[in-house]
Amino acid sequence: MKSEVNFSPTIHTVLKDLIKAKSKRDKVKFTSYQLASALSMPRSIITKLTHQDETKRINNPRIETLVKIVDFFRKDGFDINIEDLLGINRAIDVQAQVLKLNNQTRSINLYSLSNSKQKIGTFDIPLSSKQKNIFALYAENE
Repeated sequence: MKSEVNFSPTIHTVLKDLIKAKSKRDKVKFTSYQLASALSMPRSIITKLTHQDETKRINNPRIETLVKIVDFFRKDGFDINIEDLLGINRAIDVQAQVLKLNNQTRSINLYSLSNSKQKIGTFDIPLSSKQKNIFALYAENE
């Protein structure tokens, strides 16, 4: 029985999509130059990783380069790993990425379902949203 590895998107498409997603999420243009600068590496490496022309593209980057890229995006709140960047086994949905707030939690009030005016406690939860009107329901049983 032969095991196959499914290479979906290539590094260049995943990386380009991540850069676009960061720009869209942060509502500020993020460029490959800014990524290279943040990673302390020459811009040419990022350019060659994302190049449209396959003959000008790096197809076998060093693992250290991939780790730096993944670490950068993970620290910035993206749920990504090396396999995602390589396009192995699953395609990453960068459109669905949300900002994870590092150690920032919100206190949510808990109220009784039988008496909506009876506050029964609070709990802290990390949220990626700055919404002011949030409520939570908790059940011990399914």
